[in-house]
Amino acid sequence: MSIKWHSETKSRQVEPARRPAAATASGAAGGWTLEALTEAGNGFMNQILGAGSSLVEEASSTLSAAESALFGAGPEQEQTEGSAIVLGSAVDSEVAYDDSFTPLLIDQLDENPEQSVAEILRAMSEQVLDVPLAEQPVHHATMASYGDETANQGDGENARSSVFVANSDYVHIDDLQTPGPEARALEGQLASRGYDSAGVHEDLAADAMHGVYGRLVAGAEAGDELFAYFAGHGAPEGFVGTWHEPGVDEDILSYGDVTGLVSQATSRGAHIHVVIDACHSGAGAQAVREERRNDLAELDIGLLAQGGLLVAEYALDAKQLILDHLAARAERPDVLKPIYLAIEAQYEPLRAEFETVFVRQPPADDESDEAVLLRAELDAELATLSDRWQAVGDQLVALDEHAAWDAWRAAWDERIARRWRSWIPAMTAAGLATGAGFPPLQITDFNTLGAQVAFLDDIQNGAAEPAERAVR
Repeated sequence: MSIKWHSETKSRQVEPARRPAAATASGAAGGWTLEALTEAGNGFMNQILGAGSSLVEEASSTLSAAESALFGAGPEQEQTEGSAIVLGSAVDSEVAYDDSFTPLLIDQLDENPEQSVAEILRAMSEQVLDVPLAEQPVHHATMASYGDETANQGDGENARSSVFVANSDYVHIDDLQTPGPEARALEGQLASRGYDSAGVHEDLAADAMHGVYGRLVAGAEAGDELFAYFAGHGAPEGFVGTWHEPGVDEDILSYGDVTGLVSQATSRGAHIHVVIDACHSGAGAQAVREERRNDLAELDIGLLAQGGLLVAEYALDAKQLILDHLAARAERPDVLKPIYLAIEAQYEPLRAEFETVFVRQPPADDESDEAVLLRAELDAELATLSDRWQAVGDQLVALDEHAAWDAWRAAWDERIARRWRSWIPAMTAAGLATGAGFPPLQITDFNTLGAQVAFLDDIQNGAAEPAERAVR
């Protein structure tokens, strides 16, 4: 089973990807320290618990005002905005796997012909997918949505269009096996529902992906139904193109670009569904969720709806604390940092030796005896250098298994477990108020906190719903 994000490089002459260097001596990531995480966590709980009472007081003091003060005046002109569903196969902190999410989506489409695509995507967003790997035994689908799915549905037949990108053959990182076949199977299912396909486009760089999706949106009209699909490696920043080389040459279609395409489609009155089967794809749903919340906050939607947006913002703050915690947990233990640096220092002279060998290569068209002998000599030197390069990598891999890592992670795990328990009253109140239900009481996966992140996504979605109703 392949992971839809893996940082291992293919070329032995490219330095293997490793854990990022520590941000501070205290194990902070992105500027966070343990003390800052604790303080911010306490602040979140106080904010979320206080939000309900302050909103009630504010609403009670204005009950004599016009009804629009509570529920908003609504749009002054006829609603022409479309709708959007952005569905990721894994939350921001999780990896996704081949032969998992998309096959289930295909089965659901096949087994439920009476349900709309939107209904099936919403049901898929509640899925927790099992995978036979101990490091991350499940991944949680997650979704962002907005707009009125019934808007602009006239008497005429609205167009249904789809496009698929399936990246499998990567130049610098591990290949994947299933994106192409899964995309073609999904294309067939949607064809049976009346979707015209612009094809399955395989192994694209970021610019080409933007063009493919842009053409889908550019031709959309009010009421049209659009379906955009991506399968391949994913990063927290976006869709990974086939030329991506971590830390060297970024080839990523950013989630900012994806959000822009979604906004372009809905502003045309179309209904767009974006399905992302990739690691960290929840970050794409989050980007759309935040952009929408910012737009809604500028409108006259009333006190109750604005209060919901405030709760959604608090939930996002809590989610960011969890992501920052995970980044800090992944940093190198202080006791191992000097050892990592000493091992990594061996790469620089090896690079210089590789360069010397390459410079000594005879011209390709030189077939003289001297050139043949020199090539054989240089090939032997390259083999030795490659073995030495591999030995350095093996030392780093062995260090990744050092017992100090277990103690380091255990300390972080105890802290986040204590913090999550302290949040349970606030989370319960927010979950019941927004329809997200009860929070997970225990952390079952300290590597990703996937269940906790998924719950906070649900709170954000539910908290924004009053604002969505106000603008329909």
